[in-house]
Amino acid sequence: MKGGPLRPLCIAAFAVAAAMAIAHWALPFGTAHIAASVALVCGLIVFTCSRIRRSRFLKALTLAALALALGFAWRWGWDSLFVSPALAWDARTAAVEAEALATAQATDYGARVAARLTMPDGRKYSATLYLRENLDIRPGDKMALDVACKAPQPGSADDILAFWRPSGIVLRAVQSGGALSVDSPSPVPVAHWPAIVADTVRRELNRALPPQEAALAQGLLIGDSSALDESFLADLGNTGMTHAMSVSGMHISFLVGAIILLMGNRKRAFWVGLPVVFLFVAAAGFPASAVRAGIMQACLLFSYVLGREEDSLTALSLSLLVLLALNPYAVADAGLQLSFASSLGIILFSGRFRKSLASCRFWPEKRLPRLRAYVFSSISLSLSVLAFSAPLVAVYFQTFSLIAPVANLLAMWLLSFLFLGSIALVCFSLIFAPLAAAAA
Repeated sequence: MKGGPLRPLCIAAFAVAAAMAIAHWALPFGTAHIAASVALVCGLIVFTCSRIRRSRFLKALTLAALALALGFAWRWGWDSLFVSPALAWDARTAAVEAEALATAQATDYGARVAARLTMPDGRKYSATLYLRENLDIRPGDKMALDVACKAPQPGSADDILAFWRPSGIVLRAVQSGGALSVDSPSPVPVAHWPAIVADTVRRELNRALPPQEAALAQGLLIGDSSALDESFLADLGNTGMTHAMSVSGMHISFLVGAIILLMGNRKRAFWVGLPVVFLFVAAAGFPASAVRAGIMQACLLFSYVLGREEDSLTALSLSLLVLLALNPYAVADAGLQLSFASSLGIILFSGRFRKSLASCRFWPEKRLPRLRAYVFSSISLSLSVLAFSAPLVAVYFQTFSLIAPVANLLAMWLLSFLFLGSIALVCFSLIFAPLAAAAA
């Protein structure tokens, strides 16, 4: 533990994440409280030893053990409060009231929509709701219908919600017999405004651009790649550019950088940047990668106002704690894992890669210095991202792109231009449609 500052928040965050990962993949459902008790006892033992022999290592170990206990306890509490009550509705039919949380997506078998269900006992659950017809359901719409529920136990052989639970979904509901009534409130509740903003972005982009270009802009702005050709998505995967269609740190960095440039002052940028970043993350649907990036950028903006030096590792740890506190099952989200692995690689290695490249003699410092800095910075970022994310990509997608660093080097400036240009295009379209057509 010598040679650097002891970061309690970092130790606590990664220990909590480890506890929730162990609870998710290694422990039977409902037994996390036992692991919490064991970790707490171990923490108290190490704490006693640290009082006898003062040591930074023992202090760190004590904090890690207590954070492990907290992580196990929070997972058990989350299961008791939200997951276990939902299990009681498995394989049952009920008359429910549903509030749409997003616009319904058309499928071959009817509409699918994220909704908040109010069950006959008064409890509310986040659910994926399937309707028999492809109805035009909008955020905030209220429905009354009969549904057949499915709520398998986490980790069971038929756990069809394993993919959805990291997003907070604890039920799957399919419309059964009976009539369906839909009521569209006016005005739409404030909680649904970000989803309305996302729908507005889709509408204006489709009005100003051809279908495939509009689909690309939607992926850049709100992470919605559903309208893109499968062949194009495959090309993105083969070149290591899939992250462009998933709202993450890259997009939010582009956004905050543009705000700082427009405001001309980093302190003034705080008052504009914070609400804009929140709205942007909300419009994207609060994906884990975007929330992580949003929290880190908020810490960066706060450091400008407070006149403090930014600590990226502490900001990353804070975002991890917030995400896992909001939903312990988020630890299983591939987007969260890739986002944190990439960010950790950048924090730990990008500076070292940049220094190594800068010391190379094949490109003199005085020859095209700006291009030199851009190339070295892009290569350093790409390599540092791969340091931890490459194994995850190989596991989840059974592929690894050797061309990714070169592709990112060639395309990063273009992505920045397309991202900011798409935002301007939406604004032009809302103000004066012919102006948007000319800009498109």
